[in-house]
Amino acid sequence: MEEYDKEAEDALFAYLMDVGAIQIDGVSKDGEFLYKIDPEKMKEYCPELLEVFHEDLEESLMDLFDKGLVDVQYNEDLEAIFSVSKDGIEEIEKYGFYHMDDPEN
Repeated sequence: MEEYDKEAEDALFAYLMDVGAIQIDGVSKDGEFLYKIDPEKMKEYCPELLEVFHEDLEESLMDLFDKGLVDVQYNEDLEAIFSVSKDGIEEIEKYGFYHMDDPEN
């Protein structure tokens, strides 16, 4: 098992911010920065981290779906459309995500 390296993590984060793969997206009501990922830039600069983000998001959505907090419907192009309940939004925040329609909550 690899030892946690805070300096290396901070350096990677700073690098990804510098190249625009991670961007500040606002400030939460608690005063913490909210970040968004540019998938195309992340693919270019750190594809393995993008894969980790996708896996984490998929796992979180499946957990919310299993708890009945997310409804999934498909449009005519078979693209998934997720509807999150109010309780689901609170749960999303526990995972470290924020509701895209209202980043202040």
